[in-house]
Amino acid sequence: MVANPLIEREERYGAFLIQQLNQGKLNRAFLEQMLHHFSVHRYCFETVAERTDIHFMRATVVWVLQEWFDLANETVDDLILVYEEVVANVLRHSYQAHEAKWLRYCLIRDQRDLILTVVDRGAAGRNPALVERFASISREGRPPLQHRGGLGLYLMKRIMDEIEYHPGGPENIITMRKVCFA
Repeated sequence: MVANPLIEREERYGAFLIQQLNQGKLNRAFLEQMLHHFSVHRYCFETVAERTDIHFMRATVVWVLQEWFDLANETVDDLILVYEEVVANVLRHSYQAHEAKWLRYCLIRDQRDLILTVVDRGAAGRNPALVERFASISREGRPPLQHRGGLGLYLMKRIMDEIEYHPGGPENIITMRKVCFA
């Protein structure tokens, strides 16, 4: 009988989550409201989160990048830096104080590329000026020191090969690509 790689990954993922709960590295209430969607080449989670929850999601993203996509530690470190920056920005800037801070985070393998997609429904993220702000940050030179903010976007542009940001409609979507596979 041929083993099903998706079922094997699903079982390893479940064991990982239980281990995280048992070690106190994952909050049960947070995990119970977090939705997970995956296939052989795709992993997504949806959740309502606060910035204090970033470390719970981070452990899961690290595990998926290492175990699911078999990426080298150096690549994982870079992608985690991007993960933390984009999720922190969404939770800090896209939502007003009273809004539930929903987001969807996806990792997708597409031939040679790893695609990271983050979707939110925050009203503040629908500002058309954000597209211009994204475009104004160069990949080659870091922002001037007198420029407030933008260093995280600069780091994201340095690490990723391509970034697209589409605010508006019911959801704001950022899609980033990085060549990770031979």
